[in-house]
Amino acid sequence: MSHIESPTKTIEKFIPSWRYTKPDRLREEIISTFNETHRKPDEYKFRYKNGELLDFQTSTRIEINTSSYLGQKDAELLNTLTSWVSENPSGTALWISPSYDSVYPCNKITMYQIEHLGNLLELIGTKANNIPLPSHELIHHFVDLIHSGASAKSIADEMQEKGLVGKFAVSCSGSSSVSSLESQSLTLNLTGLEDKYGSLSFTCPKCGRSNIRPFGQLISNCQHCGGDVRC
Repeated sequence: MSHIESPTKTIEKFIPSWRYTKPDRLREEIISTFNETHRKPDEYKFRYKNGELLDFQTSTRIEINTSSYLGQKDAELLNTLTSWVSENPSGTALWISPSYDSVYPCNKITMYQIEHLGNLLELIGTKANNIPLPSHELIHHFVDLIHSGASAKSIADEMQEKGLVGKFAVSCSGSSSVSSLESQSLTLNLTGLEDKYGSLSFTCPKCGRSNIRPFGQLISNCQHCGGDVRC
């Protein structure tokens, strides 16, 4: 029987992975938690410049560690979004991401929209909400508390008590096991077409490291060892 998990319980599951998140990024995660559980628009923006998506606040290149399966999937998404925004002056993209045990405890559906001039990718959020954001001091308190190693349950409960976690669920009912995630994952051109060459991520037969290729293009050499990766 499916059920919708309480937001406090979901946040408790997130906290162990947050302990290794840098302070600036963790602040954004906490604000996102507040927005989602209070049903406020949760905006996340990229800048698009010289063929790359950049962090909106710092204008620096987005670096993704592809040593893990999740990192490879995140890199596939970023690569596909980059190709999509480079080829379209406007449009909307939908990203459906299933849950992943102990890291992402819930399913996610994220929408992106290209703004004017094609130089900005912005998460759509249109629902008005007058609830003010939590103070910088309160957010900083929880950043320190999470990094301190305190009990995930006690932190989540305190976040709920102090209003950082609202009454609305973060998760969707149902979940996906690690073994079934691969079969459910699909690399899409976000105009709705599957890449004709298949997955954007592949393993070099020589060094065994993961490579990420551009959407709609093949590469001849491994990005790490330079080995021949042509079939």
